[in-house]
Amino acid sequence: MATRCGIRAGVFAVAAAVLLCRPGGDACAQRGTAVSWTDDPRLERRITLSESRVTLEELLRTASEEAQIFLIPSSERRFWKVREVPVSVHAREVTVREFMQQIAALLDFTWSRAGEPGRWTYTIWQGANARDREARALRAKEEERLAKLRGGWDALADSLSELRKMSPSEIDRAAETDLLLRFAARDPIGRPYTEFLGAIGPAVVQSIMSGQEYRVPFDRLPPAQQQNLQDLRSGVRQLVQRMDPSGRAAEDDAEVDWSRVTVRISPVPEGVAHSGMVPGGFLGIIELTGDRRLGNMSGFPILDPTSDVARLLARAVVRVNAGEDARSVFEEMGREMGEAMRQAAEGRREEGSGTAAERDPVLEQEVELQLKDSPQDPGSALAALPEKAGLNVFAEAWRVPGAQVRTTKGRVGDILDSVTRAFQSEWELDGSHVRIRSRNWAERRAAMVPKADIQYWKQQAEEQGSLSIDDLAHIAATYSPEQLMEMMMSEPALGAHLGPLMDPRRKRALLFYGTLDERTLAALRSGDGMDPRRLSDSQARALLSVLQDSGLSPQEVMVEGARVQLIEEGSAGDGVFSLSVRYPPEGSVTVPLNSGGFRGGRRGGAR
Repeated sequence: MATRCGIRAGVFAVAAAVLLCRPGGDACAQRGTAVSWTDDPRLERRITLSESRVTLEELLRTASEEAQIFLIPSSERRFWKVREVPVSVHAREVTVREFMQQIAALLDFTWSRAGEPGRWTYTIWQGANARDREARALRAKEEERLAKLRGGWDALADSLSELRKMSPSEIDRAAETDLLLRFAARDPIGRPYTEFLGAIGPAVVQSIMSGQEYRVPFDRLPPAQQQNLQDLRSGVRQLVQRMDPSGRAAEDDAEVDWSRVTVRISPVPEGVAHSGMVPGGFLGIIELTGDRRLGNMSGFPILDPTSDVARLLARAVVRVNAGEDARSVFEEMGREMGEAMRQAAEGRREEGSGTAAERDPVLEQEVELQLKDSPQDPGSALAALPEKAGLNVFAEAWRVPGAQVRTTKGRVGDILDSVTRAFQSEWELDGSHVRIRSRNWAERRAAMVPKADIQYWKQQAEEQGSLSIDDLAHIAATYSPEQLMEMMMSEPALGAHLGPLMDPRRKRALLFYGTLDERTLAALRSGDGMDPRRLSDSQARALLSVLQDSGLSPQEVMVEGARVQLIEEGSAGDGVFSLSVRYPPEGSVTVPLNSGGFRGGRRGGAR
C-alpha cells in the first residue's frame, strides 16, 4: 500500500500546505476548531494501512492519500516531536474516523479542523493538558528510579549491618551454602570490597543518589580503607590472571604511585539507564584514577546485594577463586545474567490489568505469527494480526535493543503479552483495535533527536567510514547523554561511532577540543605541543575539567614546563587521536578522543 501511495503522497502534502496557508487563511497561525465526528461523511471512508516504524508525519501522508482527505500534523516548530514520534499501524478496512481516534488515544494528541465545511483539513497536535500529563509521567519515572536507587542503597546498608553482627563461626557455617555471604566475608575480592563499602558514610551515599560524584585523594583515606582498595585491586588482578594465564590480560605489574591516585565514587553514568539495558541493582561505580599504571583494573561496580547481578557475579567470582575453570564459569554467568536482565526489562503487566479484556473472545483465538526477521518494534511483530485475528494494531514504535518475542503461537492474549513484555510496553483492547504504548514513553519522547540529525550523522559515517573528531566534538556539545543513547537505539549503525561519547572523561576531552580555535589547534598539533598557560580562560576551564578526572589540580598543570599536545597515531586522516598533558617533574596524562578506526579531524566540518 505504501509503495502505491508513495508517488503522490508528497504532492498531496504540499497541496495541503498551500491550501492552509493561502492568502486570508489563518490555519498556519492557529489549529482551527474542535472536530465533530458526525458531520463529515468522508470520515466514514475505509482505509487499509500497513506501516512499520514510520514517523507520524509519514503515516499521515499515506493515510491522507488513501482516504483522499487532508490529515496533517501541526507545522508549528514546537511540535516537531508530534511530527516525528515513531509509530506502527497495521489496520484493515478501518474508517478514517476510527483511524484518527485511535492515533489520538495512542499518543494523547488532539485533532482539530479548519477550512470550508465538507472540505476540512484535519490537524493533529499536543494540547496543554497532554503536555502536562507527559511532564508528570516523566517526573514519575524519575521518582521511580530514585526510589529503586534508594531501596538498593538501603538493602546494601542492611546487609552490611547484618554481616557485622555475625560472629566468625556463624559466618563460616552460613558461607557453606550462601555463596554471596562467602564472597562478602571470605573472598579475596569480596572481603575488601565489602569492607570498603561498609565505610562509606551517609553523606557520600546521599551525594551519589543526587547524581553528584564524590572524590577524595587516596592518601586522605583512613589507612584501613586504603588497604581495602589496594587489596581489592590485587584480588581483581589475580582473578584476571586465572582467566588469562598468559598474563597479557593483567598487563604489567608496575608499581602504582598511590600518592597520585584519586578515589571517585560515581552514580550510574547519565544516559546509560535510558537504554533499559543496565542491570537491576546497579547503584554506582568506584574508580581509581590518577596513575596510568592502574590500567584497566581500576573500576568496581556498586551493587544492590539483593539483585540478580550481585548474586550471579559473586557466585562466579567465588567459584573461579575456588579453582573452577574461569572461562566456563563466566560464560555460564553471562547467559544467566542475560536472561535475568531480559526478565527484569520485560517485567509483567500490573496484576489485574486486562482482566476484563481477557474475557473478550477475540483474545481467545488461536493464531500463529510468522516472524521472518527480528522485529524492530511491537507493531512490526504484530503486523499479521489484522489478517490472523481481525485485530487492528496501533503502536508506538520505539526500538528496544535485544528484544526477543518468545511466544508467536497460541492465544492472541498470550501473544500480546509476550510481544509487549519484550518491547517494555503495555497493550489495551478497544473493540477491534489494540493500542500498544511503551512503559517508558515519556522518557523516550524527552530524549528524541530530530530525524534529520540522525540521518545526517549516519550519512557522514557511511561516506567517511566513520565520524571525524570535529563531528564527535560537535555531537558531544549538542546532545544530552539520553539523546546519544536514543540515537544509538534508533539507528544501531551509529552505535560504534557514538559509543565512545558515553565515557564521561572522553566526552569532556572532546568538549575541550571543541573550544579550540585554528591557531590553538595548530599549536597543539605541533611537535612540542603548547604551554597550557596560553589557553584562553574557557579553554583552560575545559582542560582542567578533563584533568580533574586524573586527580590533577591547576597548580600541578598550569606551570612552567607543562605541555599540552594533540597526538595522532596511525595513518594520516584515519588514526587514533588522544590528548596528552605533560607536567614537571615527570608526570603525564593521556586521554583518548576517539577509538581505533575513527577518522581524523577536518576542522569545521560539523560546525
